[in-house]
Amino acid sequence: MKIKIILLVIFISIAFSVFGQSVSDFEYKVTNDGVVITGYNGTAKDIVIPSEINEILVVEIGREAFMKKGLVSVIIPNSVKKIGESAFYGNELTKITIPKSVQKIGCSSFRGNKLTKVVIPKSTMIVEISYEVGCNDDGEDCEVYTGIFTFDDNVKVRRKR
Repeated sequence: MKIKIILLVIFISIAFSVFGQSVSDFEYKVTNDGVVITGYNGTAKDIVIPSEINEILVVEIGREAFMKKGLVSVIIPNSVKKIGESAFYGNELTKITIPKSVQKIGCSSFRGNKLTKVVIPKSTMIVEISYEVGCNDDGEDCEVYTGIFTFDDNVKVRRKR
């Protein structure tokens, strides 16, 4: 029994050192639809956004929630339906995969990063996306259908200017 407890403590320690954040690092509010992440106070630069907080689904990344946090990588859970305006603005992200659950991506949500690839998986139904989603501050082409965005077959997108 003692060995199991020691192994569990070691596992938890390793998990926190690898992922480097806990639920307490996230600011959030609970709405009728679920949890909206509104901010991040952690120090980890490689983060995994939780799919649930207090057993309630995380359904939205709010406006400017991760703005200028120095993030290098982020994993967005399949529970998220909306990524708000400037949600990940001004970080160091190079690649992002949008979960199939996402239906709306706000203006400038990934602007000011070092993105080389944004993947939107097959069967995703994005109903609203801004031309400015992946703009860089240096004025590079922001056309959502060129450059860094990769749309797998059957992705449906309604553009919004």
